[in-house]
Amino acid sequence: MGRTFGTWISPLFTGLLLSFIRLFVTLGLALDRVFYHSLRTRKLTDPIVIVGNPRSGTTFLHRYLIHQGFGSGAQLWQLIYPSIVLQKLIKPVLPLLERISPARHHSTAAHQTSLRSIETDDVSLFFRY
Repeated sequence: MGRTFGTWISPLFTGLLLSFIRLFVTLGLALDRVFYHSLRTRKLTDPIVIVGNPRSGTTFLHRYLIHQGFGSGAQLWQLIYPSIVLQKLIKPVLPLLERISPARHHSTAAHQTSLRSIETDDVSLFFRY
C-alpha cells in the first residue's frame, strides 16, 4: 500500500483509531450489562422502521418526524457510543469532541452533520459489527 499510494501512516492510524473505538464500545456495552441489566428485558412498543437507499430522503424524513414529536431519535455521538456508561463519561467532553470531529468535514450538500445532529442508525451498526 505504501508503494502504491505513497503513505503508510494514515491507514495505520485510522485502523488503530477505529479498533480502539470498537474496543471502547465493546467494554462499555459489557459494563451496561452489569449496571443496567433491566435494559435487556425492556420491550419496544410500536417501532417505526425507515428503510431507503442512500440520499433518498431517509434522514430528512427521520428528522422531520422527530421534530413533529412523532417518535424519537439518537444524536450521532450516541450512535457512535451506544453504551449508557460511555455516554455518561463522554457527555461532559462533547464540546471538545465536536471541535475535533471528522463529522464537521462532511459535505453539507445533502444535510448538516455534527455530533449533536439527529442521525439514522447506520453509524451504530458500523461501530458495533
